[in-house]
Amino acid sequence: MPKPSYYYFGSNDTLRLLCESTLECGPICATHNQHALIAIAQQHLPQFIIVDFSELGENTIKLLVKLRQVLPAASVPLVIIADLDLLEPTQQEALFQFPHSLTIAPQHLTDDLKWQLDMTLEGHSLDRTDNVAHPYALEILARIWRLELSGQLERIDNQKRIEICKGGLVSSTGINHIKAGLYGEGFRFYPSTKLGLGDWISIGKILWTAAQNRTTVGFLKNRMYLSITLAPNSGRLTAIDLPLNLRALISEKSNHPLKHQFRVHGLRPTQMEQNLESLFMLGLIQFRNFSPPENNDHHNQAPNPLVPDEAEQFYQELSYLQNLNDWEILGISPTLNLSLIRYHTVKRKKSHQRYLQPEYQVQDRRTIFQILQRIDTACASIISLVKTYRSFGVSELPTDEASGYFQEGHRALFRRDFRTAYNCFEEATNLNPSSGMMLALAAWSAVHVGQYSLALERIEKAQTLLPVHPFVERCKDKISKQLRSNLCA
Repeated sequence: MPKPSYYYFGSNDTLRLLCESTLECGPICATHNQHALIAIAQQHLPQFIIVDFSELGENTIKLLVKLRQVLPAASVPLVIIADLDLLEPTQQEALFQFPHSLTIAPQHLTDDLKWQLDMTLEGHSLDRTDNVAHPYALEILARIWRLELSGQLERIDNQKRIEICKGGLVSSTGINHIKAGLYGEGFRFYPSTKLGLGDWISIGKILWTAAQNRTTVGFLKNRMYLSITLAPNSGRLTAIDLPLNLRALISEKSNHPLKHQFRVHGLRPTQMEQNLESLFMLGLIQFRNFSPPENNDHHNQAPNPLVPDEAEQFYQELSYLQNLNDWEILGISPTLNLSLIRYHTVKRKKSHQRYLQPEYQVQDRRTIFQILQRIDTACASIISLVKTYRSFGVSELPTDEASGYFQEGHRALFRRDFRTAYNCFEEATNLNPSSGMMLALAAWSAVHVGQYSLALERIEKAQTLLPVHPFVERCKDKISKQLRSNLCA
């Protein structure tokens, strides 16, 4: 299996070496200069970026925003090293807004980095339907088109090269190859100084369709109090067919927030959200903070207070959630359908996220953050369980007693409650001793509670049932290393 390509931002060598040890390879680039990180990320897209929050503190958020701004379609997966419990509520809220990101406390890197990262990377570029473009392919093609670059695009899957001139196709026969690379494994780009013209209008239409298919509901919910402006190198906006009132909105130089601009132009956010996200993804528009004018009636309008009954409701709901299992928190029946799980997660969070908007006066926002975090944790736990089942070839969620113990053990393992996980997996293997999957997880949990001999017994039996499964092999290696370490001691 090829080693991951990633960048590391931070000057703490201890944390960097810990990440290298856990991932079994070093970063392509390690720097504590944020301008260098942004410059190299634009030239060579990594699989992910690890950022030490303590390097810049509160300014880390600005760095992450800048990365999203210069690479809008790629949405590079981020690993943020920080202990959420030690951050301010506003910092927690900001980190929650970045898609395809995960936050891990330094003390949990060894145990959690690898498997959580695998899940994040799968959700970023691998877990796609046929009509959804590869994010890095979309980023590369949009950049070539927007900056009017010339050269050759090479499809990664078959090394077929397509001539590009001034961001356009030299030959119409390349259209099918462009689409295949965009929705397949992606491209490599080899720039040149070739002169001439290419069909950039066709490329623009392909990009627009691809961007529209990658949009998600809720893009504007945290941007309504920002202003919108055309990005540099947005000249090819003319290739996009937009409603006239939206084109007027993005073309004017307004110092008002987007919410005010929508009202002036008679637009509704739900009508324009998909188009605005697509334009942002293609690097044609940007969002920025605004300085509200002095006599602005909208700005001086008092926010809607959060009524006491609703505030009390948050506390009651948080207490109620503590007693529910993960499926009940999301409000769905057990399933292996990842799309359904993600849909219900977004739906569940949406009703609470509106109270984080500036028009509401919430005295203690921490309770809302805790509810959102509990929902996110439930979703991550379920997705981890589903992917565990899938990795062992299980296509339907089992409902027998042994599987009940297995699922409870898996939830405990996700919470790092190794003793409970160990007890549950032992019950599961007693009820179903011929399941290699259950034996492997029982061995993994046994290692973490110091039962090394039992762990070795379980993993050896699992290996006879699943001789080439990567998790079984990794578990066997860990147990063997631990046993050798104990003998040396």
